[in-house]
Amino acid sequence: MYNFVVIAGGGRFGIKAYNELYSLSKKIIIIDKDPNCIASKMKLELIIEDASKYINELLEKNIIPDLIIPAIPENLIAKIFLYYFNKLGLIIENDIENFNIVLSRISKDIIIKADEKNTTMILSYAKDFLCPDNCIPKDICPITKKKIIPLYDYINKVINNKLIKKIFISKIVANSIGAINGKEVYEELKKIGDNLCLGTLCECHGIISFFKIKNLK
Repeated sequence: MYNFVVIAGGGRFGIKAYNELYSLSKKIIIIDKDPNCIASKMKLELIIEDASKYINELLEKNIIPDLIIPAIPENLIAKIFLYYFNKLGLIIENDIENFNIVLSRISKDIIIKADEKNTTMILSYAKDFLCPDNCIPKDICPITKKKIIPLYDYINKVINNKLIKKIFISKIVANSIGAINGKEVYEELKKIGDNLCLGTLCECHGIISFFKIKNLK
């Protein structure tokens, strides 16, 4: 049983996460900056706010969710960290150098999108097909029938650890629902390095963004 779960995103996937975890949690909130999101039409606890801002406010009050579930088409982890660093007055820049280094080391077969402007890459083993609903990660992909090396293990092998600030592992907590440990996010926010490689990876999918801090003392 989870005491407190935060779902970032009130769209279709956010609602699915809510329904899957409702019976497993004492308290669930959904955060979405769109007052007309799907969740707004339902009787549940919805906060109309930017998720990265609201999660930072929770953590500042030492209110730490058991689970943080990304259900938005953005790098939620990067947004949480960037909001925190901006509040500290740090100047954040895109890190194109390390973005390109990592991009050159990753198999092109798993690159869904390499956004140089925002120094963000989206990765997936399911490049040419859709994963089936309620897919549970196993050693063998149910579609390709090929052996799967968890994406977070693959990335750790091909990326020099010095390039990584933190890659959070999204663990399956219900049918097709991946979640990040809230305590881990809270603890990692306090550790600042010159180069920031921030992202979330599960067994088959992930997103990573690259930044650097200009005025770190």
